[in-house]
Amino acid sequence: MALVSITIHDFRNIAEAVDVPLDPRLTLVSGANAQGKTNFLEAVALLLAGLPIRGHSEREMVRQGCTVYRLSGAWQERADEEPVTLVRAVSVNPARRQCQGPQFPVVVFSPDDLYLIKGGPETRRRFLDDLAVQLYPRYLRELRLFQRALAQRNRALKDRAAPAVLAGFETPLSESGSYLWVKRLELIAALRPAAERALWGLAETESLTLDLVRGGHADRPDPEAFRQELARRLSEEMERGMTLTGPHRDEVTIAINGRSADRYASQGQQRSVVLALKLAARALLQERWERSPVVLLDDVLSELDERRREALITLMSVADQQTIVTDTAADAYRPLAPWHLEVREGSIRVAGA
Repeated sequence: MALVSITIHDFRNIAEAVDVPLDPRLTLVSGANAQGKTNFLEAVALLLAGLPIRGHSEREMVRQGCTVYRLSGAWQERADEEPVTLVRAVSVNPARRQCQGPQFPVVVFSPDDLYLIKGGPETRRRFLDDLAVQLYPRYLRELRLFQRALAQRNRALKDRAAPAVLAGFETPLSESGSYLWVKRLELIAALRPAAERALWGLAETESLTLDLVRGGHADRPDPEAFRQELARRLSEEMERGMTLTGPHRDEVTIAINGRSADRYASQGQQRSVVLALKLAARALLQERWERSPVVLLDDVLSELDERRREALITLMSVADQQTIVTDTAADAYRPLAPWHLEVREGSIRVAGA
């Protein structure tokens, strides 16, 4: 089960990369900084799971001066089966999206992951959403419905629209929002023990607490309670010109030994917690899909001490898992005998070719 090859046209700084071969076990993508290594990983994440690594709009992913990016690849379940063709193409003028083929689970590790602890609530919400989209088939649709209704209601609030106009957004907002709340609570409940096990596996002795504080403090995560909370806070919302109840105001709280991780944890502890969360996500995806997710590691070994580095190298050595890793140098990976690609100014080639 692996992505056998990928073709990239006009994505970020990559003008063209045709039938780039990938190893079913471990592929190393090396090159200096700002050459396109992360762009290559993001192309893989988008093709397999529809997930951008850096959270930008797809318009920003089209290479400068172009209007369309196109990704395609071959996915092979077993060596004796014909590969499946995957396609993802996005046009910005006119706006159009093409997706062909099934999706497959992906877990991404990157230096920016530390913002799961140190960043704002939106970073942790995005982590939940990216994972939930891969776990629950309906989640992406409901997330988009909620975001659309929220944007329209906020616009109406800023325009001081009549209460009757605002009432028209209550049903889509409360129904989709309640679904997101239920699934986020379900996901937190599943992540908590998995992350605790992963943290202990990193030889840490701290206890980990993971909770979801729902935005707006509605009593129950159901549509009726949501509507009641909207009605109760309507005057305040009209005064402030924004919706104050809903999943867009959720907070994921992370604590070590009962103390907030962002305020009291050391840098090493924060890295351990982030690594534990990502390992927990991998475990949940493997259970849900009954297959190992593709693991993408973006120049992370240099960020870790020896113990955490060993944990990730062990992860790369899993027999039935495809891993693609980027780094500025290849030396640390030689014992793992990876397939080696090199990137320079957006051009990708097999090392030594």
